[in-house]
Amino acid sequence: MVAGVAWIDQRKAHVLLIPGRYEPPGNGPRGPMEVSIALRSQLLATFNSGFRLEDMNGGAFANGYLWHPLVAGMATAVGYKNGLMNIVDWTGGATPGSDVAFARQNLPLIVDNGKPNANLSDSSVWGATLGNAVRVWRSGLGIDKNGNLIYAAADQQTVGAWRRS
Repeated sequence: MVAGVAWIDQRKAHVLLIPGRYEPPGNGPRGPMEVSIALRSQLLATFNSGFRLEDMNGGAFANGYLWHPLVAGMATAVGYKNGLMNIVDWTGGATPGSDVAFARQNLPLIVDNGKPNANLSDSSVWGATLGNAVRVWRSGLGIDKNGNLIYAAADQQTVGAWRRS
């Protein structure tokens, strides 16, 4: 297996969520829809933000705008105004608090505090938008015990393979 993996020390990097041309859907403030030229010399990495909102039951908040209400129980990449980020099982309301710079939800957490999700074998939770295909491109985002951001992507993966990563 060949996988791309990035380890990012959050004390030395600043994470942004830049709304794209079509995602999240709606008429909110998109900004440039790309990494601005002024920031490119500082760019460490870019990566996708998960499933399209129409294909899952999650929400999105960026640029001070609630693109789609946040949903309890969904894995949520939360960027705080202090520059740090976390991946949480969302327990808040539909709108994030004032300390949140961005929030992007995807499917439920695969691993939480080192324990795999009990529903990893349920393909309707993890692969319905991919035609319930078993082995597909998958990417994962997490935070290690030291607060570092970890991103991984590989082809021909099952969701269960990510719990061992």
